[in-house]
Amino acid sequence: MHIFIGSQNNSFTTSAEKALHLLGNIVDTRILVFTHIDADIDKYDVVILHGTDPKQILNMTINARTFTQCPIMIVSQEKASRHIPEILDGGADDCMIMPVNFTELHARLESLVRRDHKTRFVSAKILIGDLEIDLQKHTVKSGENSIILTKTEYKFLCQLALKKDHIVSRAILSKHLPHENAAKVSHAVTMHIFNLRKKLFGHVNIDTISSQGFMIKG
Repeated sequence: MHIFIGSQNNSFTTSAEKALHLLGNIVDTRILVFTHIDADIDKYDVVILHGTDPKQILNMTINARTFTQCPIMIVSQEKASRHIPEILDGGADDCMIMPVNFTELHARLESLVRRDHKTRFVSAKILIGDLEIDLQKHTVKSGENSIILTKTEYKFLCQLALKKDHIVSRAILSKHLPHENAAKVSHAVTMHIFNLRKKLFGHVNIDTISSQGFMIKG
């Protein structure tokens, strides 16, 4: 497997890289600054994200899922265990709590990759309605016509499309926005969804689910 490890902790990165390399994998690593994924992660078979703060882990997951459909494994501390449902909802495929047995981690990664290949989830494109979302080129098309979106609108669309037929909460979408007070963030989410709906009119519908969030139906 070709594995990407992103972590804010050099000790974990070094240990995981060595163990997974000995198990026959090609491993690339990055020390992450805040929650920014500064690598072309869509080329990997699987991504490992490691962190200690649950909110930062969620932000890393959402950020990574915007740019890749490959499986994402989260490795974190015990205090993140009660946030696992939220992290999985944000785009992760599996979670492990430290300390990690690297043989078990490797087996789980292989399982994720097998499942990924069977379901053809590695496709770099999402087809929804008459739209084609290219996760490598970061473009959206309807037939031969390009639909121009802002960076935030594109991230919102990817988040909704990847969770097609499921509700995406305002809290999840707000992770793509600068950290401001709650009222400003809520208003910003509303405005971005409003603008996205106008641009996608006639292609896909974004439904508002009262007091819960938004959803695109397949």
